[in-house]
Amino acid sequence: MERYTENNYASFWLQNGIIHFVYKNQVSIKYPMAIKIVADRLKIQQGVSYPVLCNIKGLKEIDKDSRRFLSNEGSSLITAVAFVSHTPLSSILTKLYTRNKPIIPTEVFQTEQEALEYLSQYV
Repeated sequence: MERYTENNYASFWLQNGIIHFVYKNQVSIKYPMAIKIVADRLKIQQGVSYPVLCNIKGLKEIDKDSRRFLSNEGSSLITAVAFVSHTPLSSILTKLYTRNKPIIPTEVFQTEQEALEYLSQYV
C-alpha cells in the first residue's frame, strides 16, 4: 500500500514499508515548519512505526530548534533514519543534525540505494 502527501516544504510517501521523504528545492526549515512536517508524516503512518529515507538535497537551511526537535520529539514512530546527502551543504546539515544525538539509529549515505539497503533491516 502506498500513501502520499505533500506540503510547502516536502513530499513524503510510504512505499515497501519505508517512509520516503524529499525536501523541496531551496527550502529553509524553521521550528513551526518542522512541527508541520512531523504532523503530516504521522498522518501517513497512521500509528505504525517505520524507517525513514530522508533526501535532503533540496534543503537550504534548518535552524537549531528544528534540528533539536526533529532529532528527539519529532522522531516519534520512526525506527531508523537514513539521510541521502548529495552536496557539501547537505553533508554539513546532517552533521549538525547528528550533533543533537538522535534517539533512533541514524546514518548518512551518498546514494538512495545504500540508504534503502541500510533501512531494510528495520522494515
